[in-house]
Formats: sequence, structure tokens, C-alpha cells
Amino acid sequence: MPGELALLGRGAFPLWALVLGALGLFVVAGPFAFRYWRQLQEQSLRQTAYQVAVAELEALLYAGRPGPEQLEKFYVELSWIIRRYLENRFGLRSPELTTEEFLSVASTSPDLSAQHRSMLGGFLEQADLVKFAGFVPDAEQVEQSIGAARSFLEETRRAGDEDDRSSASSVAVAGEGLS
Repeated sequence: MPGELALLGRGAFPLWALVLGALGLFVVAGPFAFRYWRQLQEQSLRQTAYQVAVAELEALLYAGRPGPEQLEKFYVELSWIIRRYLENRFGLRSPELTTEEFLSVASTSPDLSAQHRSMLGGFLEQADLVKFAGFVPDAEQVEQSIGAARSFLEETRRAGDEDDRSSASSVAVAGEGLS
């Protein structure tokens, strides 16, 4: 029997070696597993550019329709929501561009159809009239602008939300350079 015990003791791994090996594996693989887990958590919290833009539009409209003295500010924010959406959704850089320059950049985007570019052009030109030319739209024209913004978001959303390049944390801060 003593000979048999000696044979069993030689071939078996001691318990401390197994614990030490498992601990080493945890120390090496733990940070990678934690990073993967955090990425999954962040992805579940991300919003698409469409979701962010709709939330911003709803927040703007929550205060009610603008009065004549607030129209310029309203149109600045309304057009800025669409510009941020385009930047986050399609990667079209816009803050320092004029509307004309921005539409020129947008015309080179393979993601926007001719119809989308036309909708965008009409919307931004209307906003520019209010922001820079002193045009005062009536209530119906304000509603048309809001409807155009919503339609543009819906139409470009259909192109596929999975390509969104934004998350709630990467949304540009309102009030950055406006055209």
C-alpha cells in the first residue's frame, strides 16, 4: 500500500496549483471580460441618431409653438437638430458650414437620395429666411417646417438605423456654431 500511495501522489496536481492556475487565468482574462461586458452595457444604452433627433425635436416642441419674437431662436434650434442628426447619422460635418456649403457636402453623400437632398434644401432655405432675412412665417408655415423636419427624419431613418454613428453620449452640445 505505501507504494500505491506514492504513485498516486506523483501524478496528481496539488490543489494549490489548480487554485493558483485559475487565479492566474482570472487575472489575465478578467480585464478583457470586464471590457467586453462594459461594451455590451454601453451598446444597450446607445440611442440612434434618429432617436436622439426625435427626442430633441419633441423637447423643442414641448414648450409650445413659438411666438413672433421667438421665431428666429426656434428656427435656429430646429435647423440645428437636423444638422446634428445628419452629422451623427451620416458623418456630414456641418457646424462651421453655411447652408449652401453644407448642401454641397450633402450632395456628395451616397447615403442621401436626390429626394432627401431636395427636402433638406427646402427645409434649410426656409430656416435661413427666418434666421437671416427677417422673414416672419405664419403659424401654418411654422407647422410646415416642423412637418418637413419630421418627414426628413422619417425618410432618412428608413435607410437603415443600424448605420447610425451616434450615441446619446456623442451628441453635440446645443449652441455650438450655427450657420
